[in-house]
Amino acid sequence: MKYIKQTLLFVLLFCGISIAQVTVSATAMGTFSVLGYATVTRLADLDFGALIVGVNTTVLPTDAQAAEFLFNGNVNTDVQVTITFPSDLICGSNTMKFHEISPIYNTIPDASSATQFKHTSGGSATTGADGNLYIWAGGRVMANKNQAAGQYTGIIQIVVVQP
Repeated sequence: MKYIKQTLLFVLLFCGISIAQVTVSATAMGTFSVLGYATVTRLADLDFGALIVGVNTTVLPTDAQAAEFLFNGNVNTDVQVTITFPSDLICGSNTMKFHEISPIYNTIPDASSATQFKHTSGGSATTGADGNLYIWAGGRVMANKNQAAGQYTGIIQIVVVQP
């Protein structure tokens, strides 16, 4: 039997546009259902900070502003992690392109020594001796010169399957 753990990460971007910059922050809210022994906890929200119009703003998975999750399941178990990123962040009829960056994982809460997933959509990983698997996700956005101010949202979906 397989246990499936699904977490939805809602990326909320609050944009206040001035002459030369857009201010952006992000909030990640995790929702999930548990089948068997497994939990996912959101530890940190994705935060892009202030955007300068026309300039790419990147949050790497190793940055303090990256979204961070803790999966806890069976100890020393191979799991399959699937991550789906939005192509656009949306505010009413306005959009802002979202570009994914390969997420990373570790069995300890240390992104600097984490391993990059084989694909931007995730891959195989192994939980630690305590059943923990930390996952970090980042991304890249750019406010265009005519970007409308507002709250831009998108969803990053994380699914973890363990035997």
